[in-house]
Amino acid sequence: MRGRPAYSCALKSPHVGKLVDVGNLGVDQEALPYLALEYLEGMDLDRVIESKGRVPYRDAFKWCADACEGLAEAHAPGIVNRDLKPSNVFLAEQGSAAAPVVKVLDFGIAAGEGDLKLTNMGAVVGSPAYMSPEQMLTPSEVDARSDVWSLGTVLYELVTGHHPFKGDGDLQIFANVMTKQPQPVRDHVAELPVAAEEIVMQCLRRPREERFDSMAKLAGALRSAVAV
Repeated sequence: MRGRPAYSCALKSPHVGKLVDVGNLGVDQEALPYLALEYLEGMDLDRVIESKGRVPYRDAFKWCADACEGLAEAHAPGIVNRDLKPSNVFLAEQGSAAAPVVKVLDFGIAAGEGDLKLTNMGAVVGSPAYMSPEQMLTPSEVDARSDVWSLGTVLYELVTGHHPFKGDGDLQIFANVMTKQPQPVRDHVAELPVAAEEIVMQCLRRPREERFDSMAKLAGALRSAVAV
């Protein structure tokens, strides 16, 4: 644990799961490392998808817009999460009368600009099914738009119940991400407004300069889509 940046300790957004403390149980070389995490009750989006198949797009858009706010705070100083996936976005219960609070969890492989340059070429860092093309090819050069891709993948899965680049194994997923376009969202959910579909698909554009260039802009688009 020594020397690793405890990024989520410094983030104040209510939409980030807090790493309360990090350290070692002792001072010698054999001391066990520990993490003290914020206690949460509820379920992650992986369990939501597993139990429901897909969710109403308004719920999915609201949840992901909240996640964007937590990620935007991390992106401001140049921290990229690099491991956004349904199991790392949590709906924390607040009591029976209140809506759950969205929490982005696990900044364990998050990296700032200086750390990204130390990432070895050829090293797979992240969860392949949710990694952006540039994270697969040049992991030392990812930026906030890589997290936009990953959150777009989560959004697609929430709205449709399907993964946009499903494959049998990591190699096939890599190939599909690099060579195929995801099936249009409205092929799965015909009632989805065209403008809402465009938001999801923009997150998944292979050239990163064609995606939303910040989580703030993505959050704004998501909130506007559900305000209609």
